[in-house]
Amino acid sequence: RHAPCDLNEVIGAAVALLRRDAQRRGIALELSLAPGVPPVLADAVLIEQVVINLVRNAADALQARESDRRITVVSRVAGDFVRVDVCDNGPGLAGRRVEQLCAPFYSTKSDGMGMGLAICRSIVEAHQGVLDASEAPGGGALFSFSLPRSRELIHG
Repeated sequence: RHAPCDLNEVIGAAVALLRRDAQRRGIALELSLAPGVPPVLADAVLIEQVVINLVRNAADALQARESDRRITVVSRVAGDFVRVDVCDNGPGLAGRRVEQLCAPFYSTKSDGMGMGLAICRSIVEAHQGVLDASEAPGGGALFSFSLPRSRELIHG
């Protein structure tokens, strides 16, 4: 069910679920949420699952680092969209593009099923959004998704 939702609240709830595990794994999990982010028309539970999956993937990638493990989750307005970035300082994408990473059954993890990012992409696209991946500035990976601001709320 799509309803107007506050993306910052969705991100906060997702991160709250993962914070204890991140601390246990020695990962600094930081939020940088833009104030006044407009509502998006979304299924909050599904979008929360996308955030959880992206943060968990980042945490898994950071296991290769000895120390200074960081994940930052950022929200911001980008025109008619609200953008969410999940950035880590892990090993990066090693030249892999988002199409390969989101392909069903493709995994970089030895015990991975290869469905997490494929499902995330499907959820984001079902919300008329876009999922992307790139190398993070300074090293690591940057996964982002953008969702359109709710039209009814913009023009209503």
